[in-house]
Amino acid sequence: MAKKEMQDKKGIAEILYMQGEQGKDIAERLGISTTTVSQWVKQNQWQERRAANNINRQEIVNKCLVSIDKLLEKFRSKEDPDIGEYTSVADMVIKMSNAIEKLDKKNSIVDIMNTFSGFLNWLKARLSIDPELTPEILKTIAKYQDLYINEKLTSNA
Repeated sequence: MAKKEMQDKKGIAEILYMQGEQGKDIAERLGISTTTVSQWVKQNQWQERRAANNINRQEIVNKCLVSIDKLLEKFRSKEDPDIGEYTSVADMVIKMSNAIEKLDKKNSIVDIMNTFSGFLNWLKARLSIDPELTPEILKTIAKYQDLYINEKLTSNA
Protein backbone atom coordinates (compact mmCIF):
# COMPACT_ATOMS: atom_id res chain seq x y z
CA MET A 1 0.00 0.00 0.00
CA ALA A 2 1.38 3.43 -0.95
CA LYS A 3 2.56 5.73 1.83
CA LYS A 4 0.04 8.46 0.88
CA GLU A 5 -2.82 5.97 0.92
CA MET A 6 -1.77 4.68 4.34
CA GLN A 7 -1.50 8.25 5.69
CA ASP A 8 -5.01 8.99 4.38
CA LYS A 9 -6.33 5.85 6.06
CA LYS A 10 -4.59 6.80 9.28
CA GLY A 11 -6.26 10.23 9.20
CA ILE A 12 -9.66 8.69 8.61
CA ALA A 13 -9.02 6.08 11.31
CA GLU A 14 -8.19 8.82 13.80
CA ILE A 15 -11.41 10.66 13.05
CA LEU A 16 -13.46 7.47 13.35
CA TYR A 17 -11.73 6.54 16.60
CA MET A 18 -12.36 9.99 18.09
CA GLN A 19 -16.02 9.59 17.16
CA GLY A 20 -16.17 6.43 19.30
CA GLU A 21 -15.70 3.69 16.71
CA GLN A 22 -14.05 0.48 17.88
CA GLY A 23 -10.64 -0.50 16.47
CA LYS A 24 -11.90 -3.70 14.84
CA ASP A 25 -14.69 -1.80 13.08
CA ILE A 26 -12.25 0.83 11.85
CA ALA A 27 -9.89 -1.86 10.56
CA GLU A 28 -12.69 -3.65 8.74
CA ARG A 29 -14.06 -0.44 7.28
CA LEU A 30 -10.67 0.73 5.98
CA GLY A 31 -9.34 -2.67 4.92
CA ILE A 32 -6.39 -2.67 7.33
CA SER A 33 -5.41 -4.92 10.23
CA THR A 34 -6.61 -4.41 13.79
CA THR A 35 -2.94 -4.51 14.81
CA THR A 36 -2.26 -1.45 12.67
CA VAL A 37 -5.15 0.43 14.25
CA SER A 38 -3.99 -0.61 17.74
CA GLN A 39 -0.47 0.64 16.99
CA TRP A 40 -1.81 4.00 15.80
CA VAL A 41 -3.97 4.31 18.92
CA LYS A 42 -0.99 3.65 21.22
CA GLN A 43 1.63 5.64 19.30
CA ASN A 44 -0.54 8.73 18.91
CA GLN A 45 -2.33 8.56 22.27
CA TRP A 46 -5.76 8.52 20.66
CA GLN A 47 -7.34 6.81 23.66
CA GLU A 48 -6.23 9.57 26.03
CA ARG A 49 -7.38 12.28 23.64
CA ARG A 50 -10.74 10.58 23.12
CA ALA A 51 -11.22 10.35 26.89
CA ALA A 52 -10.35 14.04 27.28
CA ASN A 53 -12.89 14.93 24.62
CA ASN A 54 -15.63 12.83 26.22
CA ILE A 55 -15.34 13.95 29.83
CA ASN A 56 -16.39 17.44 30.76
CA ARG A 57 -16.60 19.50 33.92
CA GLN A 58 -20.35 19.26 34.26
CA GLU A 59 -20.25 15.48 34.03
CA ILE A 60 -17.66 15.29 36.82
CA VAL A 61 -19.63 17.74 38.99
CA ASN A 62 -22.80 15.70 38.44
CA LYS A 63 -21.05 12.47 39.44
CA CYS A 64 -19.73 14.13 42.61
CA LEU A 65 -23.22 15.35 43.46
CA VAL A 66 -24.69 11.88 42.89
CA SER A 67 -21.98 10.40 45.12
CA ILE A 68 -22.79 12.91 47.86
CA ASP A 69 -26.48 12.08 47.55
CA LYS A 70 -25.82 8.33 47.80
CA LEU A 71 -23.53 8.84 50.76
CA LEU A 72 -26.09 10.95 52.61
CA GLU A 73 -28.89 8.52 51.75
CA LYS A 74 -26.88 5.62 53.12
CA PHE A 75 -26.11 7.61 56.25
CA ARG A 76 -29.78 8.61 56.73
CA SER A 77 -30.83 4.95 56.58
CA LYS A 78 -28.76 4.10 59.67
CA GLU A 79 -30.77 3.84 62.86
CA ASP A 80 -28.23 5.13 65.36
CA PRO A 81 -24.95 6.28 63.78
CA ASP A 82 -22.04 6.86 66.14
CA ILE A 83 -19.91 10.02 66.22
CA GLY A 84 -17.20 8.42 64.08
CA GLU A 85 -19.72 7.83 61.28
CA TYR A 86 -20.85 11.48 61.48
CA THR A 87 -17.25 12.63 61.21
CA SER A 88 -16.48 10.26 58.35
CA VAL A 89 -19.53 11.28 56.32
CA ALA A 90 -18.92 14.97 56.96
CA ASP A 91 -15.29 14.60 55.88
CA MET A 92 -16.26 12.86 52.60
CA VAL A 93 -18.94 15.46 51.82
CA ILE A 94 -16.45 18.28 52.47
CA LYS A 95 -13.85 16.66 50.19
CA MET A 96 -16.35 16.20 47.36
CA SER A 97 -17.70 19.74 47.82
CA ASN A 98 -14.14 21.09 47.65
CA ALA A 99 -13.56 19.12 44.45
CA ILE A 100 -16.67 20.69 42.92
CA GLU A 101 -15.52 24.15 44.01
CA LYS A 102 -12.07 23.60 42.46
CA LEU A 103 -13.65 22.43 39.21
CA ASP A 104 -15.74 25.58 39.11
CA LYS A 105 -12.66 27.76 39.64
CA LYS A 106 -10.72 25.95 36.93
CA ASN A 107 -13.57 25.80 34.45
CA SER A 108 -12.01 28.20 31.99
CA ILE A 109 -9.59 25.60 30.59
CA VAL A 110 -12.32 22.95 30.65
CA ASP A 111 -14.65 25.31 28.82
CA ILE A 112 -11.94 25.89 26.22
CA MET A 113 -11.50 22.13 25.81
CA ASN A 114 -15.26 21.65 25.44
CA THR A 115 -15.39 24.42 22.84
CA PHE A 116 -12.48 22.91 20.91
CA SER A 117 -14.12 19.49 21.08
CA GLY A 118 -17.41 20.87 19.80
CA PHE A 119 -15.63 22.67 16.99
CA LEU A 120 -13.73 19.53 15.93
CA ASN A 121 -16.97 17.52 15.99
CA TRP A 122 -18.60 20.16 13.79
CA LEU A 123 -15.66 19.99 11.36
CA LYS A 124 -15.81 16.17 11.32
CA ALA A 125 -19.48 16.33 10.40
CA ARG A 126 -18.63 18.70 7.54
CA LEU A 127 -15.83 16.46 6.27
CA SER A 128 -18.14 14.60 3.90
CA ILE A 129 -19.76 17.75 2.47
CA ASP A 130 -16.89 20.22 2.34
CA PRO A 131 -14.31 19.37 -0.34
CA GLU A 132 -11.79 21.85 1.10
CA LEU A 133 -11.79 20.05 4.45
CA THR A 134 -9.40 17.11 4.74
CA PRO A 135 -8.27 14.77 7.53
CA GLU A 136 -4.89 16.53 7.41
CA ILE A 137 -6.52 19.90 8.12
CA LEU A 138 -8.42 18.39 11.05
CA LYS A 139 -5.21 16.87 12.42
CA THR A 140 -3.42 20.21 12.12
CA ILE A 141 -6.22 22.05 13.90
CA ALA A 142 -6.30 19.39 16.66
CA LYS A 143 -2.51 19.65 17.00
CA TYR A 144 -2.63 23.40 17.59
CA GLN A 145 -5.60 23.10 19.94
CA ASP A 146 -3.65 20.53 21.98
CA LEU A 147 -0.57 22.80 22.04
CA TYR A 148 -2.70 25.72 23.22
CA ILE A 149 -4.31 23.66 25.98
CA ASN A 150 -0.95 22.24 27.11
CA GLU A 151 0.55 25.73 27.26
CA LYS A 152 -2.45 26.99 29.25
CA LEU A 153 -2.19 24.08 31.67
CA THR A 154 1.53 24.53 32.26
CA SER A 155 1.27 28.31 32.64
CA ASN A 156 -1.56 27.91 35.21
CA ALA A 157 0.17 25.17 37.17
